[in-house]
Amino acid sequence: MDIVGEVVECDPPKRLVLTWVPPAEHGQPEKTSRVTITLDPEGWPNGPWTKLQIVHSELEPDSKMLHSVSYGWPGLMSVLKPMLESAK
Repeated sequence: MDIVGEVVECDPPKRLVLTWVPPAEHGQPEKTSRVTITLDPEGWPNGPWTKLQIVHSELEPDSKMLHSVSYGWPGLMSVLKPMLESAK
């Protein structure tokens, strides 16, 4: 699925907020959702890991986008998690 959006907030290296909308619905605020990505060092300075949180909000109830991201984000994270955990 193609997506367009804009950076709403950027606070490196802790937080990134993006708008998220299919190209055909760009310019329609009611169709535009928001993705917030937060990185939080866990146990710092004793723990060498970072907590990644992705929150996809402002989705239309029962929309195609809601159903799509409900499967898409968990699928992405299940692939990303072992790759990040095995990185040296």
